[in-house]
Amino acid sequence: MKQTYLWGALAGAFILIETLVGNQLDIFKDPSTKLYILVINLLTLGLGIYLALRDYKQRNNGHISFARCMFNGILISAMAAIVTAIGYVIYFNYINPDVKVTYMKEAETFFVKEKDSTATTIVQYKENFVVNYNDTVRTTQADRPRIEQMASDSAKVVQTKLDKAGQLFTFSGAVISFTGPLVLIGLLLSVIVASVIATRKQQ
Repeated sequence: MKQTYLWGALAGAFILIETLVGNQLDIFKDPSTKLYILVINLLTLGLGIYLALRDYKQRNNGHISFARCMFNGILISAMAAIVTAIGYVIYFNYINPDVKVTYMKEAETFFVKEKDSTATTIVQYKENFVVNYNDTVRTTQADRPRIEQMASDSAKVVQTKLDKAGQLFTFSGAVISFTGPLVLIGLLLSVIVASVIATRKQQ
């Protein structure tokens, strides 16, 4: 069982490196980069599961059941996700926090421009909201508190998206972000690998 965890940790280490490289390539300006990194992550996880199950079979006198393949595959995926999450949080919060700051600024600009192409920050978006509203609708001084409240409510939507993006840099947020997808994908990959490993005779 220890070997299974080690394979999972190794796969997680490689996935972490690939993910960090992807973040350095500015996925906000080039969304296709995120897709490429995802594909590489999947191939890495699949290879890790295959090598781990093959190793288990060799150490078990050439025998491994389909159920054992599935169980070990899920363990490997979960371990890979946890290692990736831990490394992700440590890197962005302690080793290279400047990258986190840059990431959040770019995320803010990205989410703000979804609503206002002329703004780059939430503060600027709120100011533009009030100005644009006054330019398009006849208002009085008495309407200003209501308009400012509308601007604040709209800005909260952007802030909520930004807060969710920031959760990726917390341990719980990183675990949730990585564990769910990796375990689900690992389950599917385990089915494919198990259909080969569990039925192949020892050479």
